[in-house]
Parts: sequence; structure tokens; C-alpha cells
Amino acid sequence: MTNQEIEAVLKKYKCRATAIRIKALSLLVNHGKAFSISEIEEHLREADRVTIYRTFNSFVELSLVSKVFNNKGVTCFFYNGSEHKEKCVHPHLHCTSCNRIVCLPEYPESYLKTLDQYKADHIPVLMEGVCENCL
Repeated sequence: MTNQEIEAVLKKYKCRATAIRIKALSLLVNHGKAFSISEIEEHLREADRVTIYRTFNSFVELSLVSKVFNNKGVTCFFYNGSEHKEKCVHPHLHCTSCNRIVCLPEYPESYLKTLDQYKADHIPVLMEGVCENCL
């Protein structure tokens, strides 16, 4: 995506298009994979760690970006994409071959109803394996 397209996405989510936000979202959109904070810092050298955390946490609150923990317990962020439904509940697959994060089908409604007896704020599931493009 171009910077203009990134600005349009930010505007759609009612998020002010600052230079850092444009560069941060562009990183996720144009690479199509999840990034840890350390990796993001390497690409956004002009921003400090606090600014990066605030930027990505605001993206998460807007459902523009998802936050997951990889198999080492490291927080990673990835762009949800235009086909990603707001607040949908589904697992993701981290491809160990190409390093992309792929959305998997939503959980069945019957399964989600069984969770009503609990107070779950977020159900992050990140599977690891090989995506269909790398098989």
C-alpha cells in the first residue's frame, strides 16, 4: 500500500495520520507478517519505545491491528487486513516457513456460547505451522 492508501485506512478508523502512525502501519501492511516490538524499533528508529507501544496499542483498540504472543512469549503485532471483521473471534496461524500470520476460520457460534459462562476479554490463539502457500 502507498502512504496515501495507509492514510485513508487510518482515516477510516478515525485515527489521526501522523508520520509515525503511517510508517508503523505501512510496516505491517507491506510486509504481511507479525513484528515484535524489538523488530518494530529497528524499522522505526525515529520513535522511542513508549511512542511505539502507544501507537500499536491504539491500533489494537481500534481493531486495526491484532496483538498475539508467539511461542517464546514475545508480543507481536500484525495488520488485520481489510477482510478482517471487527471483533471477530478466530485463531491465527504463524507460518514457520514464510513468517506470515494467516487468519483461520471463526470459531463456531456453539463453541462461543459455551464461553458465555466466563468473562474472557480477549481470546488470542496463535497456532504454528505451514500456510497453504508454503505447502
